[in-house]
Formats: sequence, C-alpha cells, structure tokens
Amino acid sequence: MLLASIACCAALLLFVSGCCLLAAPGPAPAKTVSADQPREATWVEATAAATADPCVPQPTDAVPAGYEVETGIAKDPITGEITVKVNGGKGLSLLQSMEVRVVHPDSSDECKVINQPKVNDEVTIPGTKDGSDRVVIEKTYSNGAIYITDDALIAGRELRTGGQGGGGGGGC
Repeated sequence: MLLASIACCAALLLFVSGCCLLAAPGPAPAKTVSADQPREATWVEATAAATADPCVPQPTDAVPAGYEVETGIAKDPITGEITVKVNGGKGLSLLQSMEVRVVHPDSSDECKVINQPKVNDEVTIPGTKDGSDRVVIEKTYSNGAIYITDDALIAGRELRTGGQGGGGGGGC
C-alpha cells in the first residue's frame, strides 16, 4: 500500500513538473475518405458549404458497386419546373430516401424528399424560367450511408440521366 502511494505521488510530481506533457490542442488530423465510404457531416464541411457560392455545383460522391440508382432530371422550358424521376438500379432496394434540392440563381432553394423510392417515383419543384437552377440529389441508404450523387446546373429544356456520382462543376 505504501509502495502504491509513493508511485502515485511520484507520477503526480512528474506530471506537475512538466516531464509528462499532454499534447497541445491543435488542428484535427486530416481524414482520408475513399470512394467506398459514405459522407460524414462535419463542422468543417458545414462551414465550407455555408461560405461557398450556392449556385456552383460541387463534386459528387462515387457510389459503391451494388448501390447504384439511376435518376433522371428534366426541366420544362415553358414553366421552368424541374422533375426528378427514379429510374431504378441495383441499389434501389437499399435506398431509404432521396432528397432533391433545387437552388435558384437568387440563392433561394426548395427541397422535397421521396421516402422508400420505387421505379417511376418523381418529384417536381419550381425552377426559374429564364436561367439555370442547381439540382442536388442526396441518397440515404438503409445502412445509414449518405451519398450526393447529382449536383448540376440545369438550364431550360434540359434532360439529364445518371445519379451514379462523380460529377459536378459549372456555375450559375
């Protein structure tokens, strides 16, 4: 018992005297994310997203094999309405929800969600008649993984298919 007390006091003295310093707080180490890993929402990402131009598409996530779900994006040239349709794919049974967000040139936006998407499910969101709207599609899978598979500018009378990730670019 006496020996344990002496050892404890010695350790405390070493710590207080500065021989055993704790690492100073600093920036968190960089995290490497592969294409097979889902996104994690972090404070750094949220800050970067808040300061980025909302009309500029960002790179999308690569979806792992077996999780692919094709989506189609169309914009009506007369009304400006944007329709996003689920076309199907290997990962459809694993898809829990799909969030579609349309960002207008004035930075206003609107979101709609399809829960438990099936082939031919679609959402329609008002877009601008004269100008390009940014369309972002975020897919959440039953294992909790979240992937942004589409992030593109859609001008009048435009039709896009895809939804596998790996794209992005352009600006309003």
